[in-house]
Amino acid sequence: MLKMLKSDYVVGIKEAFKKKGKIYLIFEYFDRNLLNLIEKNEHGLDPPLIAKIFYKIIKCLQYLHSKNIIHRDVKP
Repeated sequence: MLKMLKSDYVVGIKEAFKKKGKIYLIFEYFDRNLLNLIEKNEHGLDPPLIAKIFYKIIKCLQYLHSKNIIHRDVKP
């Protein structure tokens, strides 16, 4: 399913394969994530940045819903 999703708001999957009974998923590389950003800013994030992050999450969910996909475990 991830291979069919093409959006700036959904992380791209490069490859998926099964080896010795285990499934491996290879995603595009990101040098940072939201957890890294939160940990760097011990006093919290600026409200405009928080608004931008939530906007991207909502746009991603909107895209998924337009494809009839419901995601139950959103990870920003």
